[in-house]
Amino acid sequence: MFLIGRGLNGLGVGFINCAIPTYISEISPPGQRGRIVGSHGFIICAAYGVAGWCGFATYYEHNPKIQWRLLVALQLVAPLLLLLGSPWIPESPRWLINRQRDQEGLAVLEKLHANPADPDHIAAKGEFLQVQRQLAFERTQPVPNYFQLFFGAKYRKRMFIGWYVQAMAQSTGVLVIANYMVLELNTLGVTGSMPLLLLAVYNSWAAFLNFINALLIDRIGRIRIITIGLTGCVICLTVVTALNAKYAGTDNKAGQAVAVLFMFLFVTFYGFGIDVSSYVYCTEIFPTSIRSRGTGWSVSGLFLMTTIYTTAAGPAFQNIGWKYYLVFIIVTTLMLPYAALRFPETKGLSLEEIGALFGDEVVFDLHNLSTEEQKALDARVAASADIAGIENATSDKAWTTEHKAAV
Repeated sequence: MFLIGRGLNGLGVGFINCAIPTYISEISPPGQRGRIVGSHGFIICAAYGVAGWCGFATYYEHNPKIQWRLLVALQLVAPLLLLLGSPWIPESPRWLINRQRDQEGLAVLEKLHANPADPDHIAAKGEFLQVQRQLAFERTQPVPNYFQLFFGAKYRKRMFIGWYVQAMAQSTGVLVIANYMVLELNTLGVTGSMPLLLLAVYNSWAAFLNFINALLIDRIGRIRIITIGLTGCVICLTVVTALNAKYAGTDNKAGQAVAVLFMFLFVTFYGFGIDVSSYVYCTEIFPTSIRSRGTGWSVSGLFLMTTIYTTAAGPAFQNIGWKYYLVFIIVTTLMLPYAALRFPETKGLSLEEIGALFGDEVVFDLHNLSTEEQKALDARVAASADIAGIENATSDKAWTTEHKAAV
């Protein structure tokens, strides 16, 4: 029963771990998408912190049945809250517009962009126009099957990048360190309830850094902040490995304390640059027609590499000890340069405009409008009372990418 329950739990986690960041990316404005999608990674990490504190608390419970049953039962709380709140969550405006439910999609966008300084909903109408035109164009294109996603030139690069980013994030060894931290701390002379306390602090600190990551990613940029995070992780893990090799199992408290410090510095860089950023980047590089499939494929890289690394961790630590960390140092060092130098930056672009980085045609490009063109567009859109008026305001060739300068 326990194994079947865990299997069903994992199935649900797999579903929502793809659906939630995909949904958030589709309701977020370009300039704030990193921060808003980043809330997904932040809350996941915060939940790790809560779980750590619960584990620390139940250490002092002497009834073993309560110890483990209470922790398992507490997993009901978060999905129950999500389930109860789901009826009040609006549908993705891009999903609605893609099914030609334009009025509903515009209404959702107006709620999302509600701002007293914009009583005419200019921002919402502008985004509606861009989404509507782009999706109308995409509907004229053949729907790709899975073979075309992986082997067609138009989508292959995105599928590779999405999977690569998630696999690279897990190749830092972050979950191996977190899952085996209590045992690792034991080898460094930390015993009793202290390892559980340090694990709770470790995950809570990581959650705080995820929050900082979400705040800064729209300023620093996706690729730059990922590069900073990965570089810091490699350096810190290298130091941890060296200190483990020298001081694990010894009486040198100073050396062991420094090893613990660098474990915390490791998660500092991971939380600051990688955890949130990987979700943000993998949800925004795909066009609407394949975003759910692309995000699902990307996240499969996370789960696959996590399964490989954590399954091997038990026998690896038992047989080769600290040398297992060399795997993460070497793999991450080899993967980092390609991502830093070759992956396109998506900061500040709408989901439709990101397609241009991968060779897609952007039917209605708002990002490259001049100040005069933007003002002219705002005036025409603000004067539109309904969807027909919005469409007519921009129906002439002056607003296509090729002819926008004619305004």
